[in-house]
Amino acid sequence: KAQIARITGHDWKTVDKVFRRLESGENNPQSKTRKNIVNSYKEDILELLEKRLRGVRIHEELTAKGFNGSYKTVKYHIKNIRRKEKIFVRIHTERGLPSFLC
Repeated sequence: KAQIARITGHDWKTVDKVFRRLESGENNPQSKTRKNIVNSYKEDILELLEKRLRGVRIHEELTAKGFNGSYKTVKYHIKNIRRKEKIFVRIHTERGLPSFLC
């Protein structure tokens, strides 16, 4: 178990816990599923982003509506939304004149 812990970079207690779960008959020990506290406020965040509010102000607005998460959580969610907006699609044209000159 100690050698497995060194190879994988995990603590030996974690490796021991997985071994005990496997010995008890559990096929594939799963990690705990966590509830995302931002999910119920997604529409509010999108609305506030459309108003061009910054992350701090969005966090203040959500806190006023009963949100009890941290600013960092809101900032991470906003970052993921903006990342999806910046998708670039490559356009292939025939050789020769650029398409805007034709």
